[in-house]
Amino acid sequence: METSNINIDNFFEATLGVWKEIKEVPNDYTLFYSTYDSKYFKSKDEDFLVRISGHWGSGIRECNWYLNGYARNNSFLFKKTVDGKAKIGIIRISDLKDLRIKESA
Repeated sequence: METSNINIDNFFEATLGVWKEIKEVPNDYTLFYSTYDSKYFKSKDEDFLVRISGHWGSGIRECNWYLNGYARNNSFLFKKTVDGKAKIGIIRISDLKDLRIKESA
């Protein structure tokens, strides 16, 4: 089986992950990417990502990013059924699964 090479530069390219909800972005994390509805922060060592967004689930571009403790739905359904406030999630980059890798039987 191939190994994953997910890192800070390609974490958004077809990955799967379950993020842990946190209350706030840690002080030593740096904002490195922002869209109209999501913000991304990285730890100093670039081992962890923090995401602030109002949509979590399948269909986030090519990714399936679920927020632990919430139903694993489509991201549009998440946005529709949750209170509308942005949620903050954290994940170790090495915990993201590369969906482009074919697993052998």
